[in-house]
Amino acid sequence: MKEVGYDDEQIARVRQILLKQKLKIDADVQTIENALCLVFLEFQYEDFYPKHSPEKVINILRKSLLKMDSHGHQFTLSLNCSEKGLVYINEALNSLKQNK
Repeated sequence: MKEVGYDDEQIARVRQILLKQKLKIDADVQTIENALCLVFLEFQYEDFYPKHSPEKVINILRKSLLKMDSHGHQFTLSLNCSEKGLVYINEALNSLKQNK
């Protein structure tokens, strides 16, 4: 970035976002994390979950959803998932709510 003209402050900011520093505190970092999780759910989840046990799928979903905020969770529920895929997502979300 330095070689193409970005200053130290801009480089530090990008580094902070990419390293996920201040997740849940910094809105830009949180937005990127939400987006990363949503990309998995939108483009890979339907192929992923049938190959694994329900327990493993729910555990992985929980780990992803923990990194997201409530705004990201809302988007998760609006994704075009199969009925079975949505069941796992709801189970993972419900388990997060129970552990609060």
